[in-house]
Amino acid sequence: MILYAPNINSGGGLVLLNTVIEDEVFGKVSTIFVDSRCQLKAEFINLDVIRVKPTVFARLRAELTLKNIVSNTNEEILCFGNLPPLIKHQNKTSVFLQNAYLLQDLPLPKNIKLKIRTIYERFVLYFFNKNTDQIIVQTDWMKKSLEKFCDTKIIVHPFYPNLPSFSEKEGSIREFDLLAITGSEEHKNLDLLITFLERYKSNIKVCIICPEKINISNPKVKLTQYFSLSREEIFKIYQNSKYLITLSKFESLCLPIFEAHHFQTKNIVLNDFFIDDKSVIYKKIEDIFTLRLNQI
Repeated sequence: MILYAPNINSGGGLVLLNTVIEDEVFGKVSTIFVDSRCQLKAEFINLDVIRVKPTVFARLRAELTLKNIVSNTNEEILCFGNLPPLIKHQNKTSVFLQNAYLLQDLPLPKNIKLKIRTIYERFVLYFFNKNTDQIIVQTDWMKKSLEKFCDTKIIVHPFYPNLPSFSEKEGSIREFDLLAITGSEEHKNLDLLITFLERYKSNIKVCIICPEKINISNPKVKLTQYFSLSREEIFKIYQNSKYLITLSKFESLCLPIFEAHHFQTKNIVLNDFFIDDKSVIYKKIEDIFTLRLNQI
């Protein structure tokens, strides 16, 4: 399979990209197009890696390079950067859509740069989705939203990382009362998390994994922050935390909820989004507790 992801550089997209390659979620990858700044795992050394500079010209040239490659092979193409190719290819082509902001019934980001980018990417998705054979999403609510403006075949294919076996040791003590895995993106509600912790009235040990520096002045909160961790390191943090709190307004698929459940860490979410009929895949997780805005 050829993995086409010239706009993947960091963040959640890179985490998913590594998982797709490592776990062969959609098949074995032979060639990958990535942003020139992207740091791939060392164990992917056997892949044919084509690095694309983050410029409009370079990405247009990458489209032509992809066309030349597929003309000599019958390998499938997986476009992993949310967007369909601008050129229709003879090979079977799929788009993996994980950026929920590209769904037209969701509000645009407030950040001007992100707003312009989102408008552009919505345009590309709307007018070029016919260049693909199918679009892959991870939840039913995303499929229903996408069907409103897209005629291409849409399939729901949630995928989860391969997790190590885990069994709680008798008498083990978890250091952190609360764990948050978040970021500065608007839908992550980082400001709300900070407000919640500033108002918390009992002593609490909190671990936050976030690339942005977080300052909490509340003396009741003992904060440990990590800016970036490997998957294996995050798994250890789950095992050392009692609750995972997720205050996101929405997510295409919130992997930490499933990972926390696997490691017997209970989940707290902001609202019913993760457990109502729009996201039935979350219903199998029994230990989700709902937090209302008026409780913050």
